[in-house]
Amino acid sequence: MFTEIRKSTNAILFERVTSPLFGTLIVSWLIWNWKIIYLTLFISESTIEENKIDYIASNYNDIHFLVTFPLISTFLLLTIIPFVSNGAYWITIKFKKWRIDQKNEIEKTQVLTIEQSVSIRQELRDKEMEFEKILEKRNLEEKILKSQIEELELRLAELEPKEDPIKTNRVRKSNSGSSYGSSEYKTFKTNKKVFEPFEKIATSIRNDFQFPKGTSEELKEYYLINDIAEEKWDTESGNYYVLTFKGNGLYKDFFNEKFENKEE
Repeated sequence: MFTEIRKSTNAILFERVTSPLFGTLIVSWLIWNWKIIYLTLFISESTIEENKIDYIASNYNDIHFLVTFPLISTFLLLTIIPFVSNGAYWITIKFKKWRIDQKNEIEKTQVLTIEQSVSIRQELRDKEMEFEKILEKRNLEEKILKSQIEELELRLAELEPKEDPIKTNRVRKSNSGSSYGSSEYKTFKTNKKVFEPFEKIATSIRNDFQFPKGTSEELKEYYLINDIAEEKWDTESGNYYVLTFKGNGLYKDFFNEKFENKEE
């Protein structure tokens, strides 16, 4: 029973002490009546003519110090002081905002230093180089995809139904050997200067992705301009060459004619 009473009393005292109202009231009372606390704790009864309780009751019994002033102080601390504190905080925020606005305004009109200009130029240069690398990579991927598409188109053309071999043989026997193949191949054969090294060039490009050593720049330019070969490039092996769709078609006609002539 006594334990429960003690716990209840402690809970009530704790609630009163931690409450803003009672806590502020206690602090206010202690401030207004500090002499009573000082006399009770630090003054010996031998220095006064009577005991401490009688002395305090006879000398520190002003109702204003005991009740009125602590209540007024408590009211001011709980009501007016928070408004003053919020007002001070509002003024502080306004001052910080004004200071930031002034700083931004000054920085807008401030001229960059040489170091800052160099740093910005270097950053822009790095961004440009990065963009060029990305663009170069995309162009390479586009060329590779284009080459793959051309190769697939060539394979598709090879899968298309071929002409009747009997009819083709009759046409071949009725005409000269130079009439074999497509019109592009027939035209290509008439230029002996570029046709004679065709087998060697086409084989080298298909196997090594390069023109044979000793190929003149004039002949190489002819193959590139007339869309027989195409120059490509990648970051690892540098520039290389592949036969275009037209070049593969000419190569196909060349070998078909070559083997047909052997059969005959």
